[in-house]
Amino acid sequence: TFYTFLFIIVLFLCSIGSRNKRPNIESTNVNLLRKQTPTNESPPMFLSLVLIPPKDSRIKIQNQIDRLAEGRGPSFPAHVTIVGGIPCQSEARADEIALELEEGLKGFGKVPCSFSSTPKFFRDTWNQALIFTMDITDRFVALCETSRILMNLPHECAYPPPVNLPHTSLFYGVSNIPDETEVEPISPFDAYEVALWNTTPSTLDGVTDWKEIAIIGLL
Repeated sequence: TFYTFLFIIVLFLCSIGSRNKRPNIESTNVNLLRKQTPTNESPPMFLSLVLIPPKDSRIKIQNQIDRLAEGRGPSFPAHVTIVGGIPCQSEARADEIALELEEGLKGFGKVPCSFSSTPKFFRDTWNQALIFTMDITDRFVALCETSRILMNLPHECAYPPPVNLPHTSLFYGVSNIPDETEVEPISPFDAYEVALWNTTPSTLDGVTDWKEIAIIGLL
């Protein structure tokens, strides 16, 4: 009948309108993903905060590092790592971190450093291939924790494996590692300075690209 036919037409038109109002889920999800995915974001830098020996001790340790590296691997500045692998998004932010550390560590005071009498060797770990472990003292732990707080990092000090202790390295590499007979013990010293380095890339081949950002006094 005419009314039945009219009813069918109305239902048909309603169904078309409903389909037109239905959101395009696939298109919406794609747009959300585009909003959440960062664009033009530079890869992060990695920083390291290190303890610097005083001049006389630094010269002796540096001479040893340079001698052991000759013809075998990269040389690098004498240091004890306080915090390594610090992620940083830009050079500008690295400069800000340096200023925050300078302000926060001013007046902290000297940090006594003493080392094991014999070296340790980890031949499969390039940045711990030849090291002297450092005694863990309350002053060093306080420096580590204070620095981590200033950089908004977890407060607990973490020492990287395999040694899991603070240390100073005398050689970087996985081959041609010097023998113990070629190594001289490291005398104790009091440190008065730390340095913030850009240690990117954090690889053996990248050591020669590492750069000093700032030296920060502790007195």
